[in-house]
Amino acid sequence: MALKDFNVKHFEKITQRVVDKAKEIPYEAKLSEVREWALLGMRRQTSRVIQVHQHFSSLVLSDIEDEWMQGASGEYIQRQLWVEIKYRREKVGWGKWLWNCYGIPKFSFTVRLLMKNRLSTKDRLCKWGMEVDPHYVMCGGIETHDHLFFECQFSTQVWRMVLQRLKEYKGAQAWTWEKAWVERTMGGKSLKQRIKQVAFTNTVAKIWEKRNNTCFGGNSKDPESVLQKVLSIVQSRESSWKKVKKSKANWLISLDWGIDAFIFKV
Repeated sequence: MALKDFNVKHFEKITQRVVDKAKEIPYEAKLSEVREWALLGMRRQTSRVIQVHQHFSSLVLSDIEDEWMQGASGEYIQRQLWVEIKYRREKVGWGKWLWNCYGIPKFSFTVRLLMKNRLSTKDRLCKWGMEVDPHYVMCGGIETHDHLFFECQFSTQVWRMVLQRLKEYKGAQAWTWEKAWVERTMGGKSLKQRIKQVAFTNTVAKIWEKRNNTCFGGNSKDPESVLQKVLSIVQSRESSWKKVKKSKANWLISLDWGIDAFIFKV
């Protein structure tokens, strides 16, 4: 159903009817009785509701009485029930370093969307049927995840400057290849790895932020300004880091990023 065909009043009416019907369900009702109740009055609904109806109709319910699920202590534990019924997803390797205490949650969420290729880039908006100009405002190329990170000349310059400070001697590539490098090299708890994680997260977030600001506000396209914002955020997060070992490598990278010496163990 298209968004323009969505009838808010009709939806509210259906929702209210569901709420009213729910109040009529006896407290000790069985699942089979609830199913029969749920299927009442579902005629003349959308095809999706019909599919749900057909799915419920095909279910075979057991005659075995429901039992409380008990934990090791013999008591009912809600958490145990949730663990049993929740949808299990395969864990991703980048989740641990992305959601650490060093990053900014808002920026980490932007990176999460990027890792899943779910940022609202213009090529995706066009696929959703929206009438938008598919070209990237920074360079005129087609705006995709690969182009935005880091095929575009603007984002390429920003990422190269960050890589130089990280002493990572590699060029900027399209996101398909950069993603593989990120997943392979971002783990670890050394000072360099902490800085790399924060720097990458904030680089992605600031490029996306600059893209949005340019789309709606016409801001400048200066890569150096984005780099300075990334540097500032990395320096501001140093207070949340644990004391690190004072070695030559750590001292040199702290100088490159302007981090105070108080993070080192005395």
